[in-house]
Amino acid sequence: MKTIKHDINMYNSDMFYEQENIIMMQRYIDYILQYSNTHNNFLELGIGRGETIRLLQKHFDSITVIDGETQLIDKYTKKYNDIEFIHSFFENYKPKQKFDNIGMGFILDLVDSPTNLLQMYSNFLSKKGKIFISIENALSLHRIIAHEAGLLPNLNSLSESNKKFGHKVYYGYDKWVKIIQEANLKIIAEHGLFLKPFSTKQINMLNLDPSIYNALSTTAKKFPQISNACFFVVEKQ
Repeated sequence: MKTIKHDINMYNSDMFYEQENIIMMQRYIDYILQYSNTHNNFLELGIGRGETIRLLQKHFDSITVIDGETQLIDKYTKKYNDIEFIHSFFENYKPKQKFDNIGMGFILDLVDSPTNLLQMYSNFLSKKGKIFISIENALSLHRIIAHEAGLLPNLNSLSESNKKFGHKVYYGYDKWVKIIQEANLKIIAEHGLFLKPFSTKQINMLNLDPSIYNALSTTAKKFPQISNACFFVVEKQ
């Protein structure tokens, strides 16, 4: 069982989703800060574009980041000398300590078994520790509308972009809730990160005011079931 390898150049070259990605990453951090019990330490799975760790660095005393890509580890080790970067597949990591906060920002759809990974990392939590999950939602409003219009035959189908980023599955809100529960974890909070009524291409063509983008994010908070991405705060049963 290993995390899939993917094209890391996608993180640098694909600016198509930039606006919504920035908003979702910021909301991911906002909700982490809202629900974390302590800012002593944080374990984040995956580097991605590096935006998450840049924001986390401002708020947590000690940050550890795991990633399976040597190039990314080398790049960000040079950039952040006060963050511990560990080159490892998520499934192979063996920590030397317990963590108060563990972040899984858009990585559960990259692994062979999200349930097993959640179970594994729940053992790395401190007594009152929490896992923070953000994940794409196959039942996003824009996908439901496309499906009803006959433009998307299968709500769980992966796009070419998904595949390039290494995604293995595309699940809806209900399926992610079930996976979390099967891992013997309890959901203590859930929010949407961005409410997306149309495809990114269609939204970009509208040339929306930044205030509309912000409203799509704040509105999503109450509607994780149909948001483009879901956010969960979970803890051990």
